[in-house]
Amino acid sequence: AMLLADIVDPRIPTGRATIVATHLENRTKPANRVAQLGEVLAEIKPIRHPVLLAGDMNTSGEDMTPTTLGREIKKRLGDPKFWIKTGAKYALGVGLLEDIALGGMTFGRRHADPTVKHIPIVSPNPERRFFATLENFRFDDGGGFDFRGDSSRSWGGRGNLLSNSNERGAKGFITTYAVNRPIKFIGKYKLDWIFVKPADSGRTARKPNDSRLFAPYNGRTLRLLPEMIEDRVSDHRPMIVDLPITETTPIE
Repeated sequence: AMLLADIVDPRIPTGRATIVATHLENRTKPANRVAQLGEVLAEIKPIRHPVLLAGDMNTSGEDMTPTTLGREIKKRLGDPKFWIKTGAKYALGVGLLEDIALGGMTFGRRHADPTVKHIPIVSPNPERRFFATLENFRFDDGGGFDFRGDSSRSWGGRGNLLSNSNERGAKGFITTYAVNRPIKFIGKYKLDWIFVKPADSGRTARKPNDSRLFAPYNGRTLRLLPEMIEDRVSDHRPMIVDLPITETTPIE
């Protein structure tokens, strides 16, 4: 699903900005979410002014397709990665505890940071292609989404990839979704995102010295707001970002 709305205001660089609100499917494979993302990007590609793409991208790293026992068996037996992994375990004498430890390491890497590197077999991250698609995407005017992460322009000074628009914590991003009763970090995910195409057409906003006009600053995840009432406002945490309408120094 996708909703588009234009904001027209002479104070906005180029006088107009497009808001794109989207909600990608959770009951499917990560690869299918990439296909959905492709449809969204094809729709907005001709836009030649600032764009804010935001919403629940469901970047859980999991295949949540409704399933049956038979389908699960076929999925594993028909997956070459399953046989490679199984063969390696037999060859190396890896047992159940090591398998659990490896699975835990993989989940720990990506649950709060689905942008981490994909390491086949050892520590796969099926969501990495989603972010690579966004990072490499170009609008018709040559512009792209701002993936910068300067510590001086990131909330709390935690700078890394995408931290100007999405708040990072000590490990990965601040999660935006939690089940009713999470156990430590289990049951918490970074599913919701803000991506910004800044004002300067033809600039891809990759380098620190590129234009900051209408580029994201101080992306934040409001952790306490949903829990302010007993039943929670939502199971997702709201997010905000500053978008300067003039070139600025870092916001304190």
